[in-house]
Amino acid sequence: DIKKLGFKIFYLGAVEIMHIGGASSGIKKSGAAVTTADVERKRKVQVARFQAMKIFFRKNYKKVYPPFVQWIIFSGIGFLEKRALNALKVR
Repeated sequence: DIKKLGFKIFYLGAVEIMHIGGASSGIKKSGAAVTTADVERKRKVQVARFQAMKIFFRKNYKKVYPPFVQWIIFSGIGFLEKRALNALKVR
């Protein structure tokens, strides 16, 4: 907590902050014009993104769907990951 660390919080109504989604990772079109992320950073972000999808599925749906359906889901995630990574090579 910031207050517990001894810092004060101020409100400055004249200041505006704009959040540009995807600017640090460089994978969203909205942040493409302002990103400083290189291809390697974008690749790492994409790999982590699809790894998170797999973790989420295993955690929340592994017991819900039979193995064949799980195979289809993971194949789809793998396909989307390869497509996203190949798109980075084209640019």
